[in-house]
Amino acid sequence: IEVSLGILMVTTPDVTGMAQATAEATITGASLLVGNVTTAYSNTVPAGDVISQSPVGGASVAAGTSVDIEVSLGVQPVTVPNVVGTAQASAEAAITAANLTVGVVSNQYSDTVAVGDVISQNPAGGASVAPATAVALVVSSGPSPSAPWSFAVFCDSRGNPVNTSVL
Repeated sequence: IEVSLGILMVTTPDVTGMAQATAEATITGASLLVGNVTTAYSNTVPAGDVISQSPVGGASVAAGTSVDIEVSLGVQPVTVPNVVGTAQASAEAAITAANLTVGVVSNQYSDTVAVGDVISQNPAGGASVAPATAVALVVSSGPSPSAPWSFAVFCDSRGNPVNTSVL
């Protein structure tokens, strides 16, 4: 006569915060199976580390039970808005609203871009970057100033200035 001792129960290890490979090895080392592996962005868990698991660590489960884990993709990137051609104040507001920071703002003369409008930006609009990334702006100072006015003074034969408006 053989008497069954019942189902072998094991304790689920807590793998949250571990690197994915380490977590998977820990799960299989505890006579459990790695179940579904999903990913999600996280502001607090570094990319590649386990955010959560099911069943939770410390649970008593039958050997061979699958443990699902959710692995972090890191901080969700944001898209840099295209602010070229917009007024500096509007550009800065759009950058801040996109969870980015305004970087160095420099000025440059432009014959084609209105005074106070953005000529260029770095990183470029549409780029995918980490939140709080600085976006540098080059803002138009308007057309390049002309060369200083030049004028000639006409003098008579004795060296006295002559009023040229009557010439």
